[in-house]
Amino acid sequence: MHETHQSLVTPEFCGRLRQGDDTAWDQVVQNLAPTLLTFAARQLGTWKKRTAEPEDFVQETWIYAKSHAAAFQGTCYWSLRNWLRSILWSELRKEFRKKQRESTSLDQPSGDGRPGPKDEKKDDQPLPPQVLLNRELIAVVCICSKNLTQDEKEVLHLRYWEGLSYDEIAAAMNVKVDRAKYLHRRALHKIELQLKKYLEEP
Repeated sequence: MHETHQSLVTPEFCGRLRQGDDTAWDQVVQNLAPTLLTFAARQLGTWKKRTAEPEDFVQETWIYAKSHAAAFQGTCYWSLRNWLRSILWSELRKEFRKKQRESTSLDQPSGDGRPGPKDEKKDDQPLPPQVLLNRELIAVVCICSKNLTQDEKEVLHLRYWEGLSYDEIAAAMNVKVDRAKYLHRRALHKIELQLKKYLEEP
């Protein structure tokens, strides 16, 4: 298959996916497996202990996606990729929550009444002012995002989320490298202005 990712996924192709077409799904796996593996590896890299590898989570993603293909309502490459990544993220969160439960069970007080490890830890929950600040920052990020064009959002996504080079971004967006660099600079400039305005407000 020599088609680019974007030209591959058409409304007709998405219809084939929803119908469980094996050939269509093979093409999706071939094209999107590297992206999903990179995403899974990046998330798992922050975990000190894990019982599964990125390939395991991606495999679970394919199984779930194909068995629930009828639920996919997108008609383009980006909607398909985001749908698959949301499934992958759900699989990763299951593992994370499982580890949290295991950690919590180890932190419970022992049967003889002695405190467990959790009782000896200092409470590191954020204070109310910190919570408010986090909410403010989230709001600012949302505002910044609204001021960006779709192309600017896509450049930032590919650059910082996918970790692509400018050459790869240009190829993914079907634009020249100079155009990709310009969109990147313009997006960062808009965000800088918005943040400056936020920081200068009393």
